[in-house]
Amino acid sequence: MTPRKAVKPRKKISAKLATHTSRVVNTRLALGLIYALGVVTAPILATRIGVPRSTAISILRTLEKDGWVVEHDPAPASGRGRPPSEWRINPKRGLVVGVSIQPNRLRGICVNTCGEVLATADLGDWDTKPKPGVVARVIAGRIRRWLQQEKIHEKLGLSAEESLPLRIGIGMAGVIGRNNRQVRLSYSLGLRDFPLAEKLEAEFPGVGVCLHHDAHAAAFAEWLHSEGEAMSLMFCVLNPNFGLGAGFMFSGNMWAGSSGAAGEMPGANAVQQAWLVQATPAVREKFALLKWPAIIDLMRQGDAAACDLHARMVKTIAQQIQNAAMLIDPDRVVLGGDMVERYPSLTEEITAAMTYDNHGTQAPPALVKTSSNPADAVAYGAAMGFALPWVSQLYAYRYADSLQELNDKNGKG
Repeated sequence: MTPRKAVKPRKKISAKLATHTSRVVNTRLALGLIYALGVVTAPILATRIGVPRSTAISILRTLEKDGWVVEHDPAPASGRGRPPSEWRINPKRGLVVGVSIQPNRLRGICVNTCGEVLATADLGDWDTKPKPGVVARVIAGRIRRWLQQEKIHEKLGLSAEESLPLRIGIGMAGVIGRNNRQVRLSYSLGLRDFPLAEKLEAEFPGVGVCLHHDAHAAAFAEWLHSEGEAMSLMFCVLNPNFGLGAGFMFSGNMWAGSSGAAGEMPGANAVQQAWLVQATPAVREKFALLKWPAIIDLMRQGDAAACDLHARMVKTIAQQIQNAAMLIDPDRVVLGGDMVERYPSLTEEITAAMTYDNHGTQAPPALVKTSSNPADAVAYGAAMGFALPWVSQLYAYRYADSLQELNDKNGKG
């Protein structure tokens, strides 16, 4: 009988490492709480994150030393004694840039660390699809020129050396890796398994870069804009290539799925291909290479074939949106993307195409158009939700009176 090998005892975590880890976690919690509430005092912070008041003061002093928060004198107290000092996010900590990469153009937005928009701009069209080896260099060059031309750092009182952004968030169509670092697949840029975040960080030394699906970024931006009116939200992006993607927000948290591809839908590509198979050779030749905008233009000119194809695509898109909405039953379903920006009537057409009744237990979702420019929504969401990591993870503090209440809500959900 072969004797069993002795099991090596697990190494105990040193007290020093445990203390350091706890402090890092508490600091991130504190930063998220300050951002969500706007202003905190040491007693409030201590109660919310469950630490002694002395620890809360130490965390606030550390954040102040690092430049993330500033101390404000409180308003005069009506009673006896001096009220505790108030702490806010420092808006002059630095710049955060969000970029929306679309099939035909780049859109940029610059915010401060409080989320206030400092500037927006078109960063130029894609004349030709850039080669994978230079795509990061092209994007970085346009961001750098834009920041220099706008002189945004001067608005924050920063020096030229401090004009580099703290972080860069990228929102783009395609499949993004769960770690928000790699483009697994992007037809618009011709990328597959491409480390775009790493390439951009090489262009901006010391600057962190996060990638995310454009629908996920837009969903977070729209959720922020709702200011708590929608605890759950579904944002659908329509693009000229018949693509459809969705982002989901639940109680301040983005659901990206196990692989980061949650919300990817077939769109209307299959509808066009099936329709072309049944069409006559002349119609097939005419419509084979047309994108959705060209089909809509022909429809408006009275082309019968274009009208039929457009109606089929709208019906398919409506069915996909309503099926997803039936599963999650969100408070709000928002339509955005380049197609909605060009053709606002699509919102009404897709709404009218939703006819299910779900046995009378659930009404069709009321679609609303995005509350802001879709390109800006993607860029803003990329900057706020994925370049400032504490925001997307901890913004739900605004809607919970305590950590226990927040946990109860998540448990019920």
